[in-house]
Amino acid sequence: MSHRARMMLVVLLPAALALSCTSLQQSGTPGEGGELTVEALPSSDSVPLEWGRLVTVTNAPAVEGATLLWYQDEAGTVRVVGYNHFTQQLWSYARVIARN
Repeated sequence: MSHRARMMLVVLLPAALALSCTSLQQSGTPGEGGELTVEALPSSDSVPLEWGRLVTVTNAPAVEGATLLWYQDEAGTVRVVGYNHFTQQLWSYARVIARN
């Protein structure tokens, strides 16, 4: 392969790859297939009884010093709230995963 052909390949290949990419759809609004709905937590030291029972506890790998508490109510709705080990407080919001 000639030097000129290699140079054309080096220039045209990235251009062709860039043109073949499509942009991702923007996320929808909460509750419409986009981000999960956010629910305010009334207190930083307790969880409402209506949220049901604590079903599991997991680490929050993206947040240092945090644990996620997963609650499920009678209707099957799951709420996830974080606990900050440094401040020893619950986060001010929970993510809601509704069941249809």
